[in-house]
Amino acid sequence: LKERGELGKAVKVLSKAAIIFEDDVKLIIDLGKVLKAKKDELKAREVYREGMERFKDVDLWRAAGELEMDLMQYESARRIFQAAVRFKGTRRELGILLAVWGVCEWSLKEEKRADELFEQAKSRLEGSEESWVTLLHAKMEWARENKPKASYLVKRAINLDPEAEGAYRFWTKVLEDDANVKQETIDDVKRRADSLMIERDMSEVVGEEGVGTDWLMRKRGKRNEQGLDERWALIV
Repeated sequence: LKERGELGKAVKVLSKAAIIFEDDVKLIIDLGKVLKAKKDELKAREVYREGMERFKDVDLWRAAGELEMDLMQYESARRIFQAAVRFKGTRRELGILLAVWGVCEWSLKEEKRADELFEQAKSRLEGSEESWVTLLHAKMEWARENKPKASYLVKRAINLDPEAEGAYRFWTKVLEDDANVKQETIDDVKRRADSLMIERDMSEVVGEEGVGTDWLMRKRGKRNEQGLDERWALIV
């Protein structure tokens, strides 16, 4: 229903299901996400907070923190992440939580703390997800004008996931900034990014999903619509 744009119906179905299957945390998370997509952020916040009173679940609390970040309530998001990191969760769940928390700290201008959190996140993730966090870290370093480290990190992101279109796009930007790089090299990287974009679009047509569907990646292209602050916009 959500994919077809029938958000009102999706809310009704998920609300009923959450009552029947009251211990299913994923239903609470999904209901909050649909409410957020429906632009009913206050109701989504209410749903998450009711769930947080009952469950110490990493993904639920992360979703609640993400909503606070969407509303630019970064201090509130930080408090949620600080609590959630103490819960029992898988390495992956904690890794993604730490990555999102890192972006939160970046938005609060706590760059050293953001750097630490990105490193902790990468140590818990692998493959495309580690690549995704490494790319975010590279963009943060670039925004800080630490270009050598940004260059190292974006190349690391590509090594971790040779099909990471976003990493190739950013690598193009890094190369274009270097007067010593030949245009032929830049064009080759651009072509690789374009090829991956076409492959991704075809995958979406047949219904495949990847790390690109995650929350931080979805921010790209929507930041002006959501009023995200300038620092946030630099790395998403």
